[in-house]
Amino acid sequence: MGESNSRSAENRMLILYTLNEVAYPLTYHDLSFILMDSLLMQFGDFNESARFLLDEGYLQKSEEGFLDITPEGIRMLSILEENPGSRKKKIINEYLREKGSEISGKNSVSSGVEAVGEGKYLLTLEGKEGRKTAIVIKMELPDKNMAEKMANRWRKDYGSVYESLLNSLSKDGLDHK
Repeated sequence: MGESNSRSAENRMLILYTLNEVAYPLTYHDLSFILMDSLLMQFGDFNESARFLLDEGYLQKSEEGFLDITPEGIRMLSILEENPGSRKKKIINEYLREKGSEISGKNSVSSGVEAVGEGKYLLTLEGKEGRKTAIVIKMELPDKNMAEKMANRWRKDYGSVYESLLNSLSKDGLDHK
């Protein structure tokens, strides 16, 4: 029983440590993939430990489905990190360095068009920079074709559309010189 408790504590520490180390959003699936692909735990162990951390408030799930470590989780991590485990931390760090960009998607952009009434369409545009939401725009449009064109433009050219918006909204524009 002691070995099982020790393994559970170590699994919880590895989950908290991984989330604390990444600078980009991770879903439940992403986190489980990292820890299983690096051969640090099996899915059943991951699932049990992650559920415990979520249920007890050490982790939280955002509306977008990303996991985040809570202040309580950070406190728990500092207590658990006192236990040896540097070899496994090194494995996680190497894994994140090698494959992190594949998982992170670095900056992500999304858009959607939804019918909200007779001849009315809600266009939702969203841009994230790492783990942070940089912008969300929602607007109602009278034409589905127009909304879909705007959604496609957003996905293809997010950077310049975002910069144009910032320039338009700021009094003097953005001077990059």
